[in-house]
Amino acid sequence: GSGAHAVGLCRPCFYVRTPAGCKFGADCGFCHILADHPRLQSLRPCKEKRIRLHRTIEAIERRIAKNPGAVTSGSLDLPSAIAGNPYARDRLLARLAKSVSEAEELRMAGSSLR
Repeated sequence: GSGAHAVGLCRPCFYVRTPAGCKFGADCGFCHILADHPRLQSLRPCKEKRIRLHRTIEAIERRIAKNPGAVTSGSLDLPSAIAGNPYARDRLLARLAKSVSEAEELRMAGSSLR
């Protein structure tokens, strides 16, 4: 299973990480080299973590709606679960960048009406 790892064509064995391990061992048809497996890098977090991420994003978006200039990526105190997870951090920053630009557009549109 791990023979095609060097060329990136293998599929990871998800059981090798469990406490019981993979019951097939060396006979497993899936890759047991997981340290930097490209397919494991793109796995999204579990549903509960995604829900927490969504709630965090919504709270920050409310702050942005009140004062768009007050929130910057440097001023955010992100929970460690988000800061340490590239998937969550990238999702959060992309969505916040969109929220800031939308809030700025609304502010500019509102000021041009006056």
